[in-house]
Amino acid sequence: MARRKRSKPTTPAQRLADDSWRFRNSLWMLWGILSLGLLTAVGYLVIGRRADRRPWLVAAAVWGGYAVIVVTVFAIGGAQVGWDPTAGFTTTMGTVIVAGWVTAIVLQVGANRSWLAWRAEHPGRWGS
Repeated sequence: MARRKRSKPTTPAQRLADDSWRFRNSLWMLWGILSLGLLTAVGYLVIGRRADRRPWLVAAAVWGGYAVIVVTVFAIGGAQVGWDPTAGFTTTMGTVIVAGWVTAIVLQVGANRSWLAWRAEHPGRWGS
C-alpha cells in the first residue's frame, strides 16, 4: 500500500495546526534545553533576529549575561574552594544553574507561542 503524501500547509491556521510544522519551528528551544540554560541566548538571538523583535533580542542579551556570569563565578569560585563538593559552593551553583535552566524552559515555552504565531504569518527563507 503506497503512502499518501501529505499536502504542505499553506495558510497560517494550517501551519499552526500541523504538528510537524510546529515541531520544526520550535527547535530553537533546544539551545536552552540541551545546554542547562547556558546557551538560551542563542535561541533567543535566532528568533529575535529572524522576527526583528526587540524583546527577544533583549532576552538574548540577558541570557547571554547570565551565562557569562554563571560560568565566570563557577570557574573562579570553584578554583578557590578546590572543587570540594562539601564546601557548599558547588551546591549553591548547582541550584543556580538548575533554577536558571527551569526558568529558561518556562520562558521559552511562553515565547514559542508568539514565535509560532509570527512564523505562521511569515513563512520565508528558512523554510516553513
